Amino acid sequence: MLLKKVFTLIFIRKDDEILLGLKKRGFGKDKWNGFGGKLEHNETIKEAAVRELKEECCLCVKIRDLKSIGHLEFTFEGDSTVMDVNVFASNIFEGTPAETDEMIPKWYNCKAIPFDDMWPDDRFWFPYMLSDKFPNLAMDTRCLIVLLSFLAALDGKKFRCDYRYFHNANGWLKLHRVPANWAEARLRCHLEGSNLASPLNVGLKSAMSVLIGEASGDMTCGAFTGIHAMFSRGDLYSIEGVPLSKIPHTWASGEPDNYKDQESCIAMLPDGNLADVDCSDPLPYICYKSSAKTMVMTSCGTTDNEYAFDARTGSCYKFHSVPRTWSRAYMACSAEGGHLAIINSDAEATVIRELFAKHPGGSMIGNFWKDVAFVGFHDWNEHGEWLTIHGETLQEAGYAKFSGGEPNNATTGEYCGAVYRTALLDDLWCENKYAFICEKNPDSLLCDNDL
Repeated sequence: MLLKKVFTLIFIRKDDEILLGLKKRGFGKDKWNGFGGKLEHNETIKEAAVRELKEECCLCVKIRDLKSIGHLEFTFEGDSTVMDVNVFASNIFEGTPAETDEMIPKWYNCKAIPFDDMWPDDRFWFPYMLSDKFPNLAMDTRCLIVLLSFLAALDGKKFRCDYRYFHNANGWLKLHRVPANWAEARLRCHLEGSNLASPLNVGLKSAMSVLIGEASGDMTCGAFTGIHAMFSRGDLYSIEGVPLSKIPHTWASGEPDNYKDQESCIAMLPDGNLADVDCSDPLPYICYKSSAKTMVMTSCGTTDNEYAFDARTGSCYKFHSVPRTWSRAYMACSAEGGHLAIINSDAEATVIRELFAKHPGGSMIGNFWKDVAFVGFHDWNEHGEWLTIHGETLQEAGYAKFSGGEPNNATTGEYCGAVYRTALLDDLWCENKYAFICEKNPDSLLCDNDL
């Protein structure tokens, strides 16, 4: 039987800073956290929060100025007690933080939280608290098992919501029902953080067969595998570099036939047999992500640690220094669960400038213009009216500051949106390759029942 104990946790905010305390003794010793503790007899939860704050760092907050921002339930391995934690915040307070016999208070910039010296789960839910998008969570703190799934080290069941875990394949698979040619299929799987799947073993073959068998519509022609001879005609290898001779397989009747000497890719048919097919013909395809103990779901709701959360906007951002055309950039962001960044405010423009500063031109490899990056607006083939990729005018979106003389369509074809290092907007050639910036909602790859 579980025993529930009620606790409080309060965070004091000041502009872009948050007040944390280093615990000097007892539970949580030598860890940074907010301020709080247990309720005393006949004390309300808010009264307890106010009292604990004063006892631990000498600040005073009125109950009316407390904002309830979330609720956490923690359990520890081997302990039947549930810590029922009520989380509050306030930016209205009296006094100066001072060291007590319990805590050493210190202001931290919200972008420099000392997660390495905090409870392991803090790095996952803190960003939601900072952005006022706080979910109600139940966690096993010691083991980093988040019972509502999405905020912890992966336990072998979570990669992204649109993928399905198969134990016999030791990983996650996703059937893309919309057909694509082999090159497009490989690229999209890669951008999603996976590989174009091949039946490398009995378990993978079984899982792929299940997905093909469950698919709606006509799957007679099967689905692309990652087995190909793109680099050398006749030399068939999987994406992982495994030769066909090492992959257990059977050919369909009459296969392989290399029809018209144009079949360098391999498809898996509904019965599990293989056939060689034209790489340029569109087929459904399956992506596969192998399970690994090192995979960790970040606070951005992804295993891609290049995404970083920014509390000023509540979004996560990734600067892609590998240049792509605007269309390919759009595809890359979408595959990662995001979209080309849309600047909605001056504050977000500051975020963009800071992203550029972390990627000086000299750090980028390739012969392309390194002082601009594609973002999420386009002329939608109207050649004069600029809309975001979500259908709003730039004014409606909240930011329409072009660089001087822009947009100018300097030579015909500058129909795609971009941004300078100054965070001022520009129009660029859609088919040229530039860096680009993706923006992602932390929840975008999570299932509804994970939220």
